[in-house]
Amino acid sequence: MRILFRLTLIVLPAFGVRINAARLISSFHLDLDDCDDVAADSRALYFACHSSHAPGAAPANPPNMDAWVAKLDRRSGKLLFLTQSGGEGVDIAVRIKLDSDGYAYVTGFTGSRNFPITTNALQRAYGGGDSDAFLTKVDPDGRIVYSTYLGGSQADQADAIALSSNGDVWVGGRTWSSDFPHVRKKFGVMGKSDAFLARLHPGDPTVHASMIIGGGNDEKLTGLAVSGNAIFATGYTASADFPVVRPLQAERKGSTDAFLLAVEDRFEGLTFSTYLGGSGDDSGWGVALDHEGNPLVAGITESEDLPVTPNAPQKHRAGMADAFLMKLDQSGQKLLFATYYGGTGLDHSGYDGTNVIVSRAGTIWMAGLTDSRDLAVPAGDHPRYGGGEQDGFLAAFSLSGKLCYGTYAGGTARYLLEGVTFADNETAVYAVGTVIRPISKDSPKPDPKEKYGMFVIGLRAGKDCP
Repeated sequence: MRILFRLTLIVLPAFGVRINAARLISSFHLDLDDCDDVAADSRALYFACHSSHAPGAAPANPPNMDAWVAKLDRRSGKLLFLTQSGGEGVDIAVRIKLDSDGYAYVTGFTGSRNFPITTNALQRAYGGGDSDAFLTKVDPDGRIVYSTYLGGSQADQADAIALSSNGDVWVGGRTWSSDFPHVRKKFGVMGKSDAFLARLHPGDPTVHASMIIGGGNDEKLTGLAVSGNAIFATGYTASADFPVVRPLQAERKGSTDAFLLAVEDRFEGLTFSTYLGGSGDDSGWGVALDHEGNPLVAGITESEDLPVTPNAPQKHRAGMADAFLMKLDQSGQKLLFATYYGGTGLDHSGYDGTNVIVSRAGTIWMAGLTDSRDLAVPAGDHPRYGGGEQDGFLAAFSLSGKLCYGTYAGGTARYLLEGVTFADNETAVYAVGTVIRPISKDSPKPDPKEKYGMFVIGLRAGKDCP
């Protein structure tokens, strides 16, 4: 593990400011290949990243990606620390959460048998296969104080993380291992790959339990939200026999559907489990809870018949694929709100990072990527497409279903946004993503010789959606 302190900072061109709407307050670029997720405190932004290089660091040897945790001052963009974590294999950090004491919790997956593991780890030895999941805890000064593998004899990948107020950490993802560690419950018949959910308490090895859920085909768990004893998880499944309990939708309609489930906190059972989707391919990539504990799922749909509610601002798919938002009641028995969001191109809310957040006042923020020139972006700071292969987008909805705000974020390169978080008592919104530029100036599209970098934008959120 190394902590580095040098930064290449580029301020991106400022977007126009509009009165009585969200407005740009900052934008930064950091020379790391890919940063998927962001968290914030009163002073700083924290990022989960992976890169073969970093400012002030020698390239990885061999030239594989290492996991990185970056901390930047929110106002100046000054790099406060940059912590490297990796070994001889590929190491990918995808999600990050921050506790009230300023400790950052990062998860992802590693192919390194010599990944830095602490002596108090729950699992100190690599489990096997192409990768293990990992959980790393970093203190406010950038020191790794806890790091553990989490995996069995085949491949395991973590794609989601959530924190409980008692210090428990929830990690979710997918596993190909029939011997995934500390399994208390299995739901379903188990197939090619299954979703896993694990509960840990860093530094206390007596707190460890996990569950596996899946059908006869493939599953991936991509998002987690925790409130008290309620644990909600989303992802997607290709299984026609995915285990459903009191489902809103009992059958898979497309070749893949999103899923949403609620788990009893000791893994004794499922409060509910349901498919979500239409006749095309659908996938959930993030879940957040409103102030009443109702779950909202954001993801990607290729379905023309996704269930939408009468208050939806967009009732039909506009392009090849659209982003979507769905809100269920906390029992999982009623669809409260559902809408498409997209233009005539390709629009995604998902992949890695926290793609959806909800303020206490009820405003829903969703981040993603688009190549649609006609995306609905009311009051947008950047109301026109940037001109490259893709732009990032940020959109804000009210709980009643109104689209209150939208903006493009991009330029002549390829841009995407994957992670979003609140700051300043939810009056600021920050989103992180990746910009990809061809090395050759003559290349109209990205090619194998590409330059990757992280970019982050910050918006003053303005008034909440009515």
